[in-house]
Amino acid sequence: MNCVDCETILRRNTPAIAVCTMCGAGLCTEHALTPARHDPAQASGGRPQSRGHASLLSCYACSILGSHG
Repeated sequence: MNCVDCETILRRNTPAIAVCTMCGAGLCTEHALTPARHDPAQASGGRPQSRGHASLLSCYACSILGSHG
């Protein structure tokens, strides 16, 4: 699976390392966004940074739609 934002915006193929929690699209480290802040997510190597809730990641389109709803 490739990153949807890389394919649609930048016209390049980049392997996905995460999935958008809103639509299921693949995301790379550059485009995995946290919906509340629209900041790039920090890759954790499979280990959560905290023991709280898992990060909710979204693609660019879903982060924009989620910020207006």
